[in-house]
Amino acid sequence: MGIEAKAHRNRKVTGRLYKRDGNGREYPAGSDVNAPYWLQYTRRGERVRQKLVDPVTREPITELPAAQAERDRVLAPFSTKNEVEQLRAIADRLVDAEGRHATAQKQTAPALRLADAWDAYLASETRPDCGEATLANYQRHLRQFAVWLGTAHPDVQQVTQVTASVASDYARFLDQSRASPNTFNKHVGFLALFYRVMMEDGRAEANPFARIRRHRLRTNSRKELSREQIRKLLSTADGELGMLLGLGYYTGLRRGDCCTLQWAEVDLQRDIVRRVPNKTRDRMSDPEPVKVGIPPELHAALARTPVEDRRGYVLPAMAGLYTGRKRDRIARMVTAHFARCGIQCQREGTGGDSGKRAVTDYGFHSLRYSYISHHAELGTPLAVIQANAGHRSPAMTEHYTRVSDEAARRTAAVLSLPVASGGEQPLEQAGREPLPQWARDLVTRLRPGNVEAVKAELLRGDHVPRPEEEPSQG
Repeated sequence: MGIEAKAHRNRKVTGRLYKRDGNGREYPAGSDVNAPYWLQYTRRGERVRQKLVDPVTREPITELPAAQAERDRVLAPFSTKNEVEQLRAIADRLVDAEGRHATAQKQTAPALRLADAWDAYLASETRPDCGEATLANYQRHLRQFAVWLGTAHPDVQQVTQVTASVASDYARFLDQSRASPNTFNKHVGFLALFYRVMMEDGRAEANPFARIRRHRLRTNSRKELSREQIRKLLSTADGELGMLLGLGYYTGLRRGDCCTLQWAEVDLQRDIVRRVPNKTRDRMSDPEPVKVGIPPELHAALARTPVEDRRGYVLPAMAGLYTGRKRDRIARMVTAHFARCGIQCQREGTGGDSGKRAVTDYGFHSLRYSYISHHAELGTPLAVIQANAGHRSPAMTEHYTRVSDEAARRTAAVLSLPVASGGEQPLEQAGREPLPQWARDLVTRLRPGNVEAVKAELLRGDHVPRPEEEPSQG
């Protein structure tokens, strides 16, 4: 389209006012001839002639001010349409200019060094919002990747120098180091996220980790500890380690929450712990705290701390290790104490020189499993356990619930029936005490009409033996 055509398209539509008499003769708009006004304008390339009439009375307009007003009213839609088209064209040119400016910035901006990658990620406005703990994990993933690059690909110094081949090498390194599927997915998942954010910010042109396949997760739940094992663990641990294990079992809180529990969250007068779990705090904007009761054993242990010292962390040394990124030391302390108590944490035939990935059966999280499972066995309502554990659904609570041997035996006893081989098995042989004779007599008197009465007598347990039932004095 030429300049003249653009000027014609953008010219404001004014139209031509003139007078026209009954014989079709035309006169200028300011003529003294007593004749109605007409308007001539072009619409979609066609010339339009229109006699101007009053919009109310529908009488021909013969005065110039009224004719000008009616002309403006008729042509208003065409004028605003031209303005819209002009503004739209300006907006399109602005977008094009911004795109050219962004491209120029990308071409002239210095390449992002891997040493500055974390600061660039933190400063990005396009990265997802997450909690401090998640950010700390992300930073560790990026740091480990940079350390590996320094050894495996020392020539790679910039973010854009990481290719899909380099990303595949790193995935193989994670596999060869026997990282768990969960650890593998976390590392690769964050690096894919990092490059996606850098692409949106114009700091990278491709995502080398986008096509790395994630590993299928293999479920390996911690095993529940028996009450005897719990008793031995708690009675033989000293200092903060003993308190840490006690908090883990008696409250069901996760290791991080036990290590960083503060006295302000402990109410010994009401025997309540109110705590917003770290896991929930990182994932929700307004999380609700869990409220867990304090049993007498834990109350006694907490009460040993003088009132004037109940400030800050309940376990200051453990909190220092946990917040100081030395959590592996806490894990080693727990594992060593389990071993002293005869509990083997690592499954036989895994880890070490076996060539197989280490599988952990017991650990600090087993205390949480035991808290939930033992409560379920003792009849605590599932809704209460769910609230105490901070689970979002009953399904998660059921996942943690374990059935002990004792509970399994109690359940089996409910379904006890006479054996089918040669008559009734004596109760003594089944490992249970025989029914007293008076109870047997009541059972033999059962009839359809006296079931409720016999049942009530059995449940009262206040039966007075008849003379023939008195124990012999001889």
